[in-house]
Amino acid sequence: MKQNFKILIRMFQFTKNCRVYYILGLIFFASQIFTANFLQALFLKWLSAGAISKNSTKILSSILSFGILFLLQMGITLIGIVLYNISTIRIERDLKFSLYNSYIRHSQSQKRHSVEAINRLNVDSDLALECLKNQFTLVVFSVFTIICSSIVIFSVDYRIGICELMIGVVSFLLHTKYTKPMKSIGEKILESNEMTNKVLADILHSNEAIKINNYYKSIHNIYIKKLKIIYQFSQTKTVLLTYQSMIKTTFEWLSLTGIFGIGIYFVYTGSLDFPSFIMLPTLCIGVTDAITEIGRQWNALQEPIAAAQRVFQILDCKEKEIQGDRELLGFKNSILIKQLTFKYEKEIILNHINLLINAGEKICLIGESGSGKSTLLKIILGIYDIKPECLYLDNIPIEKVSRKSWHDQFAYVDQDCRLFHMSIYENIKLGNSMASEKEVYEAAKMAGCHDFIEKLPDKYHTLVKEGKNSLSGGESQRICIARALLKNAPILVFDEFTSALDKVTEKEIMETIFHLAIPRTIILSTHNMEIAKKADRIYRVRDGILENI
Repeated sequence: MKQNFKILIRMFQFTKNCRVYYILGLIFFASQIFTANFLQALFLKWLSAGAISKNSTKILSSILSFGILFLLQMGITLIGIVLYNISTIRIERDLKFSLYNSYIRHSQSQKRHSVEAINRLNVDSDLALECLKNQFTLVVFSVFTIICSSIVIFSVDYRIGICELMIGVVSFLLHTKYTKPMKSIGEKILESNEMTNKVLADILHSNEAIKINNYYKSIHNIYIKKLKIIYQFSQTKTVLLTYQSMIKTTFEWLSLTGIFGIGIYFVYTGSLDFPSFIMLPTLCIGVTDAITEIGRQWNALQEPIAAAQRVFQILDCKEKEIQGDRELLGFKNSILIKQLTFKYEKEIILNHINLLINAGEKICLIGESGSGKSTLLKIILGIYDIKPECLYLDNIPIEKVSRKSWHDQFAYVDQDCRLFHMSIYENIKLGNSMASEKEVYEAAKMAGCHDFIEKLPDKYHTLVKEGKNSLSGGESQRICIARALLKNAPILVFDEFTSALDKVTEKEIMETIFHLAIPRTIILSTHNMEIAKKADRIYRVRDGILENI
């Protein structure tokens, strides 16, 4: 219970940019349930009083008064809805921006499955927002209704008020029996959905290999098994919700029949007038429903709270890297690595690495797959967290430099060569948003992709997408190289970037790139010794050790 309240309070912090709108909207919006019940009860009292006295003027004035009050109530509700919707949109924006920024900035996000990332950024965040939207709002509505309706009921007859509260409290206590099971089921459903989506993503990604190698039946069974787990948890959740619904229905019936019975007795004994009695059932049912609703929605909150906990796991990740605010004016002298040791979990990947790269040099890393070449490149790029005293650029330690300024010194092409779902022109221009059209074309020519782009139906405006219109691996790599060249950074870093190129294209691009080395610095990793021989120095990464060969 205490932990749940902490999560709700933390979620409430996301209202800071629209707190006034949110609270006012919530109050105005929440008042609609009570005011609707109260106006209905009041109208019945006025109408019954007019009917008993056989006063048509009183009946007409009751109808007119009810109409005016109803319109006023609708106006207040409308204002509340507008304010509330504006605030919840801003809350959703702020939460998703915060989660996105936190996720992207942390190096541990790279170790997560892409489906897990999507679940945290979209599914979990959407569900977590329910804490401040549906369930939490209904709880606020219910509390508002209980307080206001109880005041009216007690002012009419305190005895009926006490009976009504007792019925409501028992109903609430029965609902809270299901709080822990609902939270546990909610957590299991979230985890199972994530695991199932991971399997599905892997199936779609490897669909051709699955068909060719006849894995379909085995993979199908695994996926169905994952789905069955979700269905089992969902069935359990449905059973719990059914029990809650039965409790709600039972206590609504008890409230209605009990209040009618007690009220009629009080009217019969003369301790309560009939018009006042007429208005009580509507208000009492509203109180019972509201108290029951708090119990139901508190249970319904358990899944959003579980999602919010998963969201805060990302938001609470502290950035290990230490970065300053110093801006680099450019790269002029050297990159220095001193006594660098790097581990994944407990496994040592790089051990006591020392490396000096002077401006304008061409450095090549060779080694077997998994030897640590890519890791070393990413450390130089400032992607992985290391001890600040191990890495220097122009004798300035990485801890003193803003990470953006550090990254501005590098242009990076990896072997995956990811392109975005946009035109080829836009993909290349990501390297430098200020580049002219001419500069984009020049970069494409240097990367050897201008000619094949011009042969496409839409040329540079061709949309990069999946399916039959997709580019080949070699074409994608050349576009990525063009994007890196357009950035015009002083240091070019290439990680197995020619793996999808044919020998002729590879040779042409390498000649172009090494020609660009003056005055740029090039750091690359490769398996191709012919490429490596063009470098000024070659280093082999083996067993975590860097060897000069």
